[in-house]
Amino acid sequence: MKVTLKKILISLLICLSNLATSQNLIVDSLFSSNGFGFASTYGFSKLIELYKLNDAKFLACGNELLFPIPSPYNSIIKFSECGKIDSSYGVNGRFEYDYDYFEGSIEAIAYFLNEDGSLLMAGEAIKDINNTTYRSQVLIKINSLGILDSNFILNDISMLFDSFGSPSGTSAFTFVEELIDGKILCAGKYESANEAGIIISRFNANGSIDSSFHEIGFILIPNDSIDFRLSSSHRIDDNKIIFVGTNQNYNLVTLRVNATGIVDSSYGLNGFVIDTSSMVNGRYSRVSDNKLTIVSKFDNGLPTSEPINIKRFLPDGSPDLSFGNAGTFWLETAINQECNGFDILEDNRIILGILYQSNSSYHANTYILTENGELDSTFADNGILISVYNNTETAYSKVIELEDDRWVLSGSNKIQNGCILVRYTDSSLVPNITFNGSDLNSGITSNTVVHQWYFNGIEIEDVNIATLTSPMSGEYIVKVIDTVYCGEYLDTLTINILSTENSKLNTLQIFPNPTTNSLTVAGIYPNEYYLISDISGRKIQSGLINSQSEIIDCSLLNEGLYIFSLSSGENCKLIISK
Repeated sequence: MKVTLKKILISLLICLSNLATSQNLIVDSLFSSNGFGFASTYGFSKLIELYKLNDAKFLACGNELLFPIPSPYNSIIKFSECGKIDSSYGVNGRFEYDYDYFEGSIEAIAYFLNEDGSLLMAGEAIKDINNTTYRSQVLIKINSLGILDSNFILNDISMLFDSFGSPSGTSAFTFVEELIDGKILCAGKYESANEAGIIISRFNANGSIDSSFHEIGFILIPNDSIDFRLSSSHRIDDNKIIFVGTNQNYNLVTLRVNATGIVDSSYGLNGFVIDTSSMVNGRYSRVSDNKLTIVSKFDNGLPTSEPINIKRFLPDGSPDLSFGNAGTFWLETAINQECNGFDILEDNRIILGILYQSNSSYHANTYILTENGELDSTFADNGILISVYNNTETAYSKVIELEDDRWVLSGSNKIQNGCILVRYTDSSLVPNITFNGSDLNSGITSNTVVHQWYFNGIEIEDVNIATLTSPMSGEYIVKVIDTVYCGEYLDTLTINILSTENSKLNTLQIFPNPTTNSLTVAGIYPNEYYLISDISGRKIQSGLINSQSEIIDCSLLNEGLYIFSLSSGENCKLIISK
């Protein structure tokens, strides 16, 4: 029988967390498996977008690079709100389709998520015609179940643009957006035997060409006055589109046009801005607050130095002098460093993932820059986050900001082919009950969990607080539950008001230590997972403890020093002596 709050407590005190002066980052082990979600891919994963859906689940959209020949293959994977693969989506959690019409290969360059959960994917398709390989623009719609939308006209679009594809060139859509009236606007590049340039096209909701747009459904802007090699496109204010690319000298070039395809002559010089300070190799760009941020690898011709530069431009195309040094931030961590993407947070901070190789080992860092283009000293270790998944450093390039200072980051590394999600919180979610003589406190200040208290094994009704005031003598248990029920933690404390002697059950004990073949684990709650790892963090042995005292076989462990840890967060040193 449950006991009401009034029968147990005299009063309650809600403990609120104070605003932190720095961005504390603690892996939320209730998320997926020890804080990390993972979906294997066919090749190296490169994210383009990470979406949070209306049902709180996550959609990771990008490409997979298949080696030894880096042939891109679009990758769309759905994760549950707790970081597990959502097997109800597509085929075992991912969109998969054999594009027979396109010889099976489509590279996604841009995605757009609709309110109903369907997804538009625009990019480049490879098609073989008379033993000649052509590349053409492609637009695909995927429904909310992760299945190709059979009502969307796919082949009609590709056949129209086949005529633009030159065997020696490339044609692709680099921008896609669903308009208010349900029509779809695309922009990108085209290349034929005679000319090359920018294409802007509009489609009806079912994927058919909108003939009301320039009478034929598209408009071409030839590169007559300037050499311009497009890589990405973005919508900005006033229904304008900005195109980002390079010229033959590998300088950054941007072009601005309105939605009808007319070049905006008020932008730069006749609609173009050329940044002669950059010689780039690879490039990412995003728009926030109408400012354009571009991340590039600066190629200065020196074999020992290829720094990453981050540039920000004002709406008129001029450098944003408030950012970094005259509009540029330079990042040089190692030779052969590579950016695997970046994202812009709601407060205009920038997060970017960097991969590099040193002494035959792969490394990865995640950097956060302030809005003004400096390393954010309040984030992780002076603006640098080193995150290890499965003994491998991982770089994160996409972020979803959740409520109460929780983040979901997504990225990849060079060892495991797959998409990695991790959830961080600003404080530990593992309770540690303390008693100061008048109050019991769980030690948890986060609002992302629910508290459930028990007194002498009986649930205290309607109590979701961190602090209990004026408790009676007896055993108290607190259960801390994730708000989306990704898991829970427990802790217990028995108090004696008269003697003020308190006993805590959940105190880890292992013996004998050192040991040879087995050890006894005591002082814990049943159904906790244990992990034995070496001092480098490599997993050696793990399992489930079913009782408060249990014997674990260690006969297969080599002699040495290990770390014994529990899923509740407790750990201690373990010595094996043979």
